Amino acid sequence: LNFPTEYTFTVVGKKAETEDPCDNYERKVRTVVESVLGEAANIEMRVTPRGKKYTKVSVKVSVESAAIIDMIYEELDALKATVMKF
Repeated sequence: LNFPTEYTFTVVGKKAETEDPCDNYERKVRTVVESVLGEAANIEMRVTPRGKKYTKVSVKVSVESAAIIDMIYEELDALKATVMKF
């Protein structure tokens, strides 16, 4: 990869058992990406329900290095609700 580049992170997570917006998996994914890239990052998100229990979230962003990609994947993996990342 040549940097900077557009990169898409895709994760699957468990849906929240409550309606509390703070438990929203998509919001948690956005928060992780913003915590690494900053709130001003241009984030394109696509959310796809996966049955009744899971949500697939794809996030397309511009990244400056492989280290940033690794850091975001580590943070996404640390989310308790994450069951798969690719």
